[in-house]
Amino acid sequence: MKVNSTAALASVSGLSLSVLYLAALTKGLITGAVFPATPVEQAILGTMLARLLVILAVPRLRGSTTLALNIMSAEVLLLPVLVLVSILSADPLYPQLIRGIFFAWPAAFMVVSPLYTIPKLVQRIALGSSLSTVLPSLTSLFALLTFLDLGLGNGAIGVGLSDVTKFALLSAVGTAAPFAFPTEMIVTGVIAYAAIVLYSLRRDSAVPFNDSILVVALIGTLVALTWGIVATNLTSSAQLVLGMPALGLIGLIWGLSRGR
Repeated sequence: MKVNSTAALASVSGLSLSVLYLAALTKGLITGAVFPATPVEQAILGTMLARLLVILAVPRLRGSTTLALNIMSAEVLLLPVLVLVSILSADPLYPQLIRGIFFAWPAAFMVVSPLYTIPKLVQRIALGSSLSTVLPSLTSLFALLTFLDLGLGNGAIGVGLSDVTKFALLSAVGTAAPFAFPTEMIVTGVIAYAAIVLYSLRRDSAVPFNDSILVVALIGTLVALTWGIVATNLTSSAQLVLGMPALGLIGLIWGLSRGR
């Protein structure tokens, strides 16, 4: 591989996640689920977009992932205050507001945050960040996009960001109605993980890179992709469809690192 292989892997990872993100938003536009249905949803989504613009415009905020995500999570810090006020005042308005924020914020965060986190991940990979930093970022971002894609693509949930959150929660605990994982989710996920496998092999602490390792990585990717396509026709379990390829590829990274 050429010297600029890290930049190429960063581009592949970013492109695969961007395709999944755009596919999710497209489904949300078709089903109407991405549009706010209540004043609380409108306020949260609108202010979150405004906060994102501020973050991108200020270099200090843009450079600090922790600070940027904290700014986009201001509603979470507001919830305990509202709970306390609700207990002290016994006004029924506050429980309704708490409920609205609790269900509207996660969906709004899933819709807006990838505009910041995907470019940030690409930058980390391109700069050669450690695998312990890149791998958790990639897996958590892919998990977020998975829930977003499923939530916005489920036309039966109705309209509104709160319903997207409810469906994602039901899917996470395995009580949602059976569904088939979209092909773009499986393909982009496998591509992203394959890029990380190759990225790990390019690290200074990894085994020497050669053609045999590339063949193993490619075969593992093809097996994972085949498993994902076949499994969607047999089960709706996220653990089986997405967990098996993830564990296999992570096991490959571990095995090759131990081999040195």
